[in-house]
Amino acid sequence: MAHRMRVGGRFSRAWQALIAMVVTVSLAACAQSQARPSSSSAGSVAGSGAAPASAAWQQILAAAKKEGTVTLYSATTGDQGRAALVEPFEKAYPDIKLQANFTTNTDLIARVAAERQAGKLIPDVFVGPGTSAITAFKASGGLSALEPWLVLPEVAGGGNWLNGHLWWMDAAEPMTTLAFQGQVQPVISYNKNLVDPKQITSYMNLLDPKWKGKIVARDVRVPGPGGPQIIYLYRRPDLGPKYVERLFSETNITLSLDARQMIDWLAQGRFLLGVAINSRELRDAAAQGLPVGFIPTSQLKEGADLSNGGGIVSAPTQPPHPNAAKVYLNWLLSKDGQTAWQRVTNIPSLRMDVPKDGLEDVPTPGVDYVASSVENFSKLMDTDVKPLITKALDEAPKGS
Repeated sequence: MAHRMRVGGRFSRAWQALIAMVVTVSLAACAQSQARPSSSSAGSVAGSGAAPASAAWQQILAAAKKEGTVTLYSATTGDQGRAALVEPFEKAYPDIKLQANFTTNTDLIARVAAERQAGKLIPDVFVGPGTSAITAFKASGGLSALEPWLVLPEVAGGGNWLNGHLWWMDAAEPMTTLAFQGQVQPVISYNKNLVDPKQITSYMNLLDPKWKGKIVARDVRVPGPGGPQIIYLYRRPDLGPKYVERLFSETNITLSLDARQMIDWLAQGRFLLGVAINSRELRDAAAQGLPVGFIPTSQLKEGADLSNGGGIVSAPTQPPHPNAAKVYLNWLLSKDGQTAWQRVTNIPSLRMDVPKDGLEDVPTPGVDYVASSVENFSKLMDTDVKPLITKALDEAPKGS
């Protein structure tokens, strides 16, 4: 059944160790706190309303200021990344300079691999790569276990997060890669002029012969948008491999990699339904007046997956600035950090104390969502889903 994310341990060994440090550093921390400017003297994120920071956090913060720099590698686009990840952090912690490098997931992974092979330790924190980082670096010991890094009480333990737990991407210990955003991912799009959306209440409806030859879908065998949605259908006990096989063999489905083209076809009525089309591009087209939209996921009895997109954080082993890296990670996962991220990206934070007004596809607390981009699900694409789709397409009646 659905993979349940591991709940972060509030009383893990790492946390106990941090608390044990309180006695030994409290006097020094108090003296440092009195000497600091008010903008960062609290030792917690300004304006977050968090409980007073522990002496352990004060010690980390003092050491981070001595390091003076933290280096971020991110797959976020440059303008968006600077607005969400750089400027608000440097405002909150002016004594720590953030060096940020923005690139694609693929280039980030390749760059880090090359640097490591050359013996260069440059990045402190990664934002963006999810299972790609796990696959590339975890097995060789290249990713840090993140739970000991979660120092601020408002961050650790999961109490402020959707459904009361931290959203780990890892399939097994150590937990290295943490999602902090989540958007309910729509799967089925439609032509608003030609389709009554009330007709679609289950994914099984797509197998109705009346839609045969009228469905266009992204070819999810090529990495990119749409893959997690198909994995979700594959993993649903009430749908499963048989449903995915039928979808690609019985419906005379048309595949494409060009989102703009698929949206145009849908708007023109060449196709009536779409599957796994990039949600942002389709909504942009709808905002421009094209008659396209999504079937509400709440209307589908089998639900939908939770997409984490680029809202994922991890860190390499042996970060050059370990204390500044911890300060950055805790800021990013704080209410203030998540508010800054959500305001720029317009994608819901998994923190429940960050207001979601005006956002689309916001997850509902209490719903048992499946994040289909987690490690053990993502592996299914290459091992199971791609071969099944190819086989189904090959065996579909020709010319139907």
